[in-house]
Amino acid sequence: MKKWIFLSILILVIGFWQAISVYITAMEPKREIEQQAIEIARAQANIHTIYEVTTYYGSESYQVVQGISDENVPLIVWIAENSDEIVIKRQDEGLRKEDVVNRLVSERNPQEIRSVRLGMEKNIPLWEVIYLNENNRLTYYYSDFETGDLLKRTTP
Repeated sequence: MKKWIFLSILILVIGFWQAISVYITAMEPKREIEQQAIEIARAQANIHTIYEVTTYYGSESYQVVQGISDENVPLIVWIAENSDEIVIKRQDEGLRKEDVVNRLVSERNPQEIRSVRLGMEKNIPLWEVIYLNENNRLTYYYSDFETGDLLKRTTP
């Protein structure tokens, strides 16, 4: 009986260890891309403190790096994954995350906001908000980064 318990625990530990190993291996390319984006942001925008790196998957993938420049100016850097395109903007040139969420809440009254992230479509910096609408359907809301104007709203 003790052998079965020991064997069961051993199998669970090995299974858990393998699951962690597969996850780490699968996430390595994403970490490498993020690290390259951080290096580009440091070199191109003189960012010394980075506080957020996100990935936007639209018609083209972008790494979005947010941080503080050497001149203590909050910056956002959009880096295209498959081209040399880099867009650098001061954070105060556009709406804050809270402003976009407040505008969406007042206009659309979402049941639940799932995510809010920066992105880029057709060379236009934007905010992508994913939320559940009043019919409990997943909805994508794209708002211009600078003006807050609605660019597109889709419900798949």
